[in-house]
Amino acid sequence: MLRNVRTEDMDDLYELVSDEQSCLDDGAYHAFTRKDDPAFVRSFFAIAQADEHYAAVIKGENKVIGLIHLTDSEDGRGKSVGYHINKAYRRRGFAKEAVLAVIEYCFESGDAEYFFAECYEYNTASRRTLEALGFELTGIYHNRVFHPQRGWIDSLCFCRTRSSPTQYPQLPDS
Repeated sequence: MLRNVRTEDMDDLYELVSDEQSCLDDGAYHAFTRKDDPAFVRSFFAIAQADEHYAAVIKGENKVIGLIHLTDSEDGRGKSVGYHINKAYRRRGFAKEAVLAVIEYCFESGDAEYFFAECYEYNTASRRTLEALGFELTGIYHNRVFHPQRGWIDSLCFCRTRSSPTQYPQLPDS
């Protein structure tokens, strides 16, 4: 189930962003080490107030297992999609199910003509998820991010449209 982030989700989201390897793989940032860290509290409330951040919740348990977030493209016609799933719930299809629901909703409502996403070149699980969702590799940002464990890493760029999977907006030069 997808819904807006609520105040009572703080513990579940802290569980998500307190795992060091997950955070490094998600955005090359270090995990939060304390739930009372002012940076975590500010980040949590910013997410809870954002329009296009969705909590992925296990039905019947009210347990937040992930976060799906959208950002408008520069041209206003598309959206960047990102996802972060609690490591205890990975490899069960939850990311694919949640992202697909958001994409289909945005296509049906006319909120987006296309979607784009990035994942680090070494993150094969995320790449497989994007490809299973109908995203196609459209480019590579070389040396996109400095990863604390891996140094400078490349980011793979993916895009998906509703009707024509080969007509994508021009990617900026990297």
